[in-house]
Amino acid sequence: MDTIFVPGEILQKAFPGLGEGEAREIIQKGQVHTFLPGVVTCKEGALETTFYIILSGEVQVSKVINESEEK
Repeated sequence: MDTIFVPGEILQKAFPGLGEGEAREIIQKGQVHTFLPGVVTCKEGALETTFYIILSGEVQVSKVINESEEK
């Protein structure tokens, strides 16, 4: 069974101080995307303009320590 996501509820759960009107404004300006496994959405050191909220699935966050080590 698929989970039904209610964007306003998710935003207010992630940011408890967010008002209903503020959540609605963010939703109106936002977009929902589905990414395939292995897709890199942002890269360390890059100037980014997107804020991600993971609605379902998994995400891997990594940090390059040096040329031979990544955590």
